[in-house]
Amino acid sequence: MQEPTIDLTSKDLSHVIGGFGWAANSANNPNGATFYLDDIQYNKSRLDELRFLVSYETLSFTDPDRYIKNACYIYDNALALIAFLERGTSDDLEKAKILADAFVYALKHDRSYKDEGERRLRNAYMSGDLKDHITGKARLPGWWDPDEEKWYEDQFQVSTHVGNLAWVMIALLSYYEKEGGSEYLETAITLGEWIEKHTRDSECNGGYAGGYDGWEPNPDKITWKATEHNIDVYVAFTLLSEIRDKEKWQEKASHAKNFVDAMWYGKDQHFWTGTKDACEENKDNIPLDIQAWALMAFNKYNDALVWAENNCGTESDGFKGFDFNTDKDGVWFEGTAQMAVAYQINNEGDKSDFYVEELRNAQASAQNTNGKGIIAASHDGVSTGFDWEYFSRLHIGATAWYIFAEIEYNPYWGTCHPQRRHIRLLYARQNR
Repeated sequence: MQEPTIDLTSKDLSHVIGGFGWAANSANNPNGATFYLDDIQYNKSRLDELRFLVSYETLSFTDPDRYIKNACYIYDNALALIAFLERGTSDDLEKAKILADAFVYALKHDRSYKDEGERRLRNAYMSGDLKDHITGKARLPGWWDPDEEKWYEDQFQVSTHVGNLAWVMIALLSYYEKEGGSEYLETAITLGEWIEKHTRDSECNGGYAGGYDGWEPNPDKITWKATEHNIDVYVAFTLLSEIRDKEKWQEKASHAKNFVDAMWYGKDQHFWTGTKDACEENKDNIPLDIQAWALMAFNKYNDALVWAENNCGTESDGFKGFDFNTDKDGVWFEGTAQMAVAYQINNEGDKSDFYVEELRNAQASAQNTNGKGIIAASHDGVSTGFDWEYFSRLHIGATAWYIFAEIEYNPYWGTCHPQRRHIRLLYARQNR
């Protein structure tokens, strides 16, 4: 048995893509080959470099893992920033700053959108170092197809959706309020101005359209409007109005709120998902999250929780919780945590405690868990009624919402349940 060594002396290791690999061919190994691997280590010395968190802990290189393996969704990272900021230890604040700085850098260093008024964020970025060492641009995710020998990018990941931008605004404004830094405020303003300029709609109850879909230089303008997005925009613009140009941003927040109010279906006490175009209501599929988020944002529409219980509550794979929509084909743990937060705001502590305990059980024993994070769904292929599914993969977004549920925290407004505030503050002081 031969023990190979690789001499890396004097080699430039400042930018390594694929730190180790080996290859064999049938001509030189007609009887096959056995290759033993032992004690391979990578020591990452630049942990403070700009980067985002990978959204999912993937498994083998199969579907859907190949498409999300190196993807850092900005929605998930905005939630993580808020969670780090709220916990507030020195280590957590360092992590929050890296994420906040990464958002600022990504906005200013897009590979295409450079002009003032055109700058926006993509829905996702590449894992690892955010900065491309050759171009200086923010790296976008993708995957190599070995059969076609081509690099591919996912259409959604390179697109820009309004709700995701609004969540980044909320996260950056939260960071600015606690830690200061004009660059975070200015980035939030830039995102808000882009939303206003490119997606404001004046037809049929107003609101803001979904964003842009596809690749530069001419992505397709989205005409549908989402209740979810407009809830996010309302909060983001309201928070901004408390810091800068109050009347200006309050008007824009009201424009988003008017659309949300128009999507309330009083007869059955729930929200429609939004509109298919500027005007036609989308009644084909009703998601859970907007029922809980509306209560978090407006502290009303409480009856939507009853609708969610009756139409999205489910039991699957040994867990009780909530599905993404009404087909009840699996437990969506992110949405279950969102409902727990909504129950806290609605002073339904018993229900909140029940679902927080279910989340703890999922953390401990769900398929593909590591005992720390929360998986996205109780099994692979949990449907949404839209063009994506959730899988049993550890998920940054679901984990962040679980943290919010545990500490009884509303990430929209940065508020805690009054009875838990003293516990949270004590915990933060003990961990500084």
